[in-house]
Order: sequence, then C-alpha cells, then structure tokens
Amino acid sequence: MTELQLPISDYQQRFFLEWVLDPKSSAYNVSMVYKISGALNRQLLKQACEIFVNEHIVCHAIYNQDGTVCYNGRFDIDDFYHEGKLNKDTDTNTQIKDIIKQPFDLTQGKLLRIYLLEDSDSLHINYFIFAPHHIIADA
Repeated sequence: MTELQLPISDYQQRFFLEWVLDPKSSAYNVSMVYKISGALNRQLLKQACEIFVNEHIVCHAIYNQDGTVCYNGRFDIDDFYHEGKLNKDTDTNTQIKDIIKQPFDLTQGKLLRIYLLEDSDSLHINYFIFAPHHIIADA
C-alpha cells in the first residue's frame, strides 16, 4: 500500500531547512495557551479537538529525512491530545513553558500537541494548550 503524500509549500520547505540546521530549537513552535475558569465538559472539548484534527489533514504531516516528501501519518486524537494535572509544587508558568518549548522532530510526525491541564489547587481552572510546529500552522 502506498502512502498518501501531502503537498509541500515553499514556506514548508524553508521551515524544514531551518529545522535541519537546528533540530533542537523551539523557535518555530506556535503555541496558544488559554486559561479556562468554570465548569468544563472535557469530553466535548476532546471531541472538538478530534473534529479539528480529522478535518485538517496537515495535522497528520510527517516528512521524510531530507524533507522532499510529506506523508499522511494517519494519527488519531490520542496521539495529539493529553490530559493531566499541574504539579502544585512547581510554578504553573514554568510547567506550561516546559511543554511549549519542547522541540518537534519533523521526521517523526505528531507536529501538533494539545494539552488540557487541570490546576491542582482548583477543580474549576484548566489550561488548554494548542501547540503546533509552524510548518503545519502556516497557511
């Protein structure tokens, strides 16, 4: 069975080259963090994320070693979406920064990370982190 190839734009080629020059960099991580206060239906949020991931094939991108071919990695929502609790002994901002600064490996796929983190001190405060690499977030 042949893999479904995805098109590669000029900008994606440039981002790949930048990544090759510094694969441990998080300079092209494009993260959004939202603090959600109040009751939250976690199941509906995950379903909404799943719809987003399924409707945007670029979320499934995985590049070959030289960046000349982009494949559909056929990931499912559990490859992207993670739930957890913040550690009450560590500063919240530090924990969030640690997540959004993790480098991506463009040749291993999963170029999007989604986290829902519950504040350990309050059941009604959550942090939603949507963190893609710029190579899939650029039009």
